[in-house]
Amino acid sequence: MHVFFVSTFGHLFHALRLIELKKYKNEDVVFFILTSDRQLAANIKLKLRELNFRKVEKQITWMPLYRMQPLISLRQKVLEIVEKYNPKTFNSCVFEIFYGVIGDIAREKNIKTVLYEEGLGSYKFLYNPSSSMVREMLNGLIVSGKFLFTNTFSNITQTTKAIKNLIVKTFKKNTKLLFVSTPKLFLKSLSLENQNKIRRLIYPKRYRSTTKPVLNYDEVYLTYPSKVKSIFHARKYKKLPLKYEITQIEKEEISKSNYKKINDKSVIFVNQRYISDYEKHFDFVLDYLTKDTNQNVFIKLHPRENNDSVRILKRLIKEKGLGNVSILDNKVLIPLEKVIQLKKPQKIVGFASSVLLYTKTISPKTEIISCVPEYINQFKSQSEFKKELDKIWTHYQILKETVGS
Repeated sequence: MHVFFVSTFGHLFHALRLIELKKYKNEDVVFFILTSDRQLAANIKLKLRELNFRKVEKQITWMPLYRMQPLISLRQKVLEIVEKYNPKTFNSCVFEIFYGVIGDIAREKNIKTVLYEEGLGSYKFLYNPSSSMVREMLNGLIVSGKFLFTNTFSNITQTTKAIKNLIVKTFKKNTKLLFVSTPKLFLKSLSLENQNKIRRLIYPKRYRSTTKPVLNYDEVYLTYPSKVKSIFHARKYKKLPLKYEITQIEKEEISKSNYKKINDKSVIFVNQRYISDYEKHFDFVLDYLTKDTNQNVFIKLHPRENNDSVRILKRLIKEKGLGNVSILDNKVLIPLEKVIQLKKPQKIVGFASSVLLYTKTISPKTEIISCVPEYINQFKSQSEFKKELDKIWTHYQILKETVGS
């Protein structure tokens, strides 16, 4: 039996690539869905049933930050799976936080570990600039301090109608602010590297493995395995072939959506929202995409894009009179790579999406373009976006180190 850990449809797609390469039978595979999104977990489970995978386990969890309960629950669940299925291998594409627990259990139970493709994240350590712990902590204290003061004052003013409310409600709200919300905000303001340094000080020995990446495996299967030999240590490194076979059901799904309008003259933009101002973000995107072209442009939004951002994008398209720009149907859950292989568009434009990582392999004539330099130039003078711009620059550098785009 072989356990595959997945958290997204992207993970599932790459897991299926490895299952096909290894020639595993469906009945010999257990999928473990690990996510905080209940709807996503339900959708992945439904897709697995369509593909005739019947052994599916799931754990709805959340990032632990400074709390250990998610890690304790995960350990218990994985041990139950080991007892139930007696697996030969643990197959994962993520190698941080929760996967420290999974790696520990694999060593304890003598289970072979396999790392498979996740996307751009698989190559993140090709470019990993160190961040200043002191600078980040000072910034975190300022941000969380403002949050605590503002919300404490707000809670007091909201509960002055009665003495009882003033005492009871204010105490409850401010206790939660002091011991839950504020520490969480402080930790979130730090990079994962520096979050882990703090967790390492407070976690018991059993869970300290979750504060550093898992770098040792029996086997590694990636699209660009030669790039990571100095990072991941394994007995075997193998190329995971990019193979996108489109089923008849998927072809019918494409034919019933606006995906059918894509052709070899089209431009597809893969959206990743880095800055929190939807208006400014999409204003840049639309101007960039339509500056010197009348080509048909199709925008692929993230599956979990919220309604506000979609509404703003639709309004801007209408205000700018962009009849050649369409938003691709977000209910279509087919990997975009499959559509690219089928339709072979002229250009794929994005920031640092994994789609840019794979396009040249599946459609060599399609041009890939990252708009990161222009995006950063547009917003670099706005200090409120500095953290987001640093993040996008890091992702862009990882992409360049991997495929040289």
